[in-house]
Amino acid sequence: MRKLYYVPTIHFYDECSEAPTTRKEKKNKKKVDKLATKYWTEIISILDKNEIDAKNMVVFQDGMTCDDELCESVLREIAKEVKTLGKEYIVRLLDNGARSVKTEDEKLITEHRWLFDEWYDNERNDIIMDKRDVYVAGSINTKLKGVGIAFMGASHQVPKYLDKDIEVIRIEPFGRLEK
Repeated sequence: MRKLYYVPTIHFYDECSEAPTTRKEKKNKKKVDKLATKYWTEIISILDKNEIDAKNMVVFQDGMTCDDELCESVLREIAKEVKTLGKEYIVRLLDNGARSVKTEDEKLITEHRWLFDEWYDNERNDIIMDKRDVYVAGSINTKLKGVGIAFMGASHQVPKYLDKDIEVIRIEPFGRLEK
């Protein structure tokens, strides 16, 4: 049986926004980063308690559109630029034998970003998010041979599209580990 640790993610302020300039933005950054730090500290604690063996593990990452051969170097470069607990954890997995693979379709991400930035429409957003989830699930269904871990934004609903032979273990913060 294949096994997938599924980690819904949230972002630090710097991963999603420009550097804050106003007092209000700086206050908001502190709140967002405090919550994200607490969230990721708990996620990493849960993963560490489960003694996840990274050797031969496949890492699926929200937004990862590069070819399989380039994914590890891309993730490492992103982790250097945006130093967060989540990125540091992924690099730790890679250092211990995991490999990162293409997870998403660049065209769908581009369409989703354009829609979000230029012409926000909830119904259309849901349709594109659903298409992205189907694509991600297809990547996982095809590339997962043993154990994997998926770091996907909290609004994704990938597990409902996964093959039935994949045991999904949702890693939820603040004391929850759900099968």
